[in-house]
Amino acid sequence: HLGSVSSYTFTNVRENHSIYVTFALNEFTIVATAGAGGTISPSGSVPVQLGNDITFTIIPSTGYLIDTVWVDGVALSEVNHQGYIYTFSGVDADHTISAAFARQSYLVCAVHSAGGELEIVGGSSVGQDSVRVLYGDSLVFNLLPELGYVVDDILLDGVSVGADYPYILRNIAASHMVRVSFTPLSFSIAATAYGNGSLAPLSVTDVPYLDTATFILSPSHCVRVDSIKLDGGHLPVSDTLKLTRLNGN
Repeated sequence: HLGSVSSYTFTNVRENHSIYVTFALNEFTIVATAGAGGTISPSGSVPVQLGNDITFTIIPSTGYLIDTVWVDGVALSEVNHQGYIYTFSGVDADHTISAAFARQSYLVCAVHSAGGELEIVGGSSVGQDSVRVLYGDSLVFNLLPELGYVVDDILLDGVSVGADYPYILRNIAASHMVRVSFTPLSFSIAATAYGNGSLAPLSVTDVPYLDTATFILSPSHCVRVDSIKLDGGHLPVSDTLKLTRLNGN
């Protein structure tokens, strides 16, 4: 066996000889690589015979998109970022193909009612009420009620998630809408009259923050108001009681 040679010479021939030659198609190598966030198949150093076709399939992982595909060092201009197939046709030389992936991004919008402010921590701002955030990241929503207001409800895509804050949206894997509603503080007052006389009204509900509630004390004939107590503490005696600047029940 003489190996792969292009010629052979018989010298000083004195007898019959035979020579047997086999031929094989030239073989080339295509090196296929993929970065983090996806796969290319087949991968590695892939042998291809002269004139054959070979197809490579590029698939991003969950939460990723194909960012760039290079063939022989040149970036392709038209690539389906959700998945891509590339074919080398009639291979007659060595080649390379490589793919890079990027985390998918999502738009999160947040709006709020009157009575407070909303601050978003995280992501990249794309407007007054919106941020763009990468797959798997989280956002923090700081809620800032104005004086006399409280957080009434937080809705994520139309579904209540309660009123606790700061609200944290974790492991984001889709676009979302966050709506925050603020409501004015209001208070209730229960009143009780003892002895010969009446008090009106006996209860007051939904009194706005820092507003006033008025009570009329009407003692019976020949009876006077003896004492007035508010939450256990004594108030000056009067036929009319005004509770001003309410900030509690």
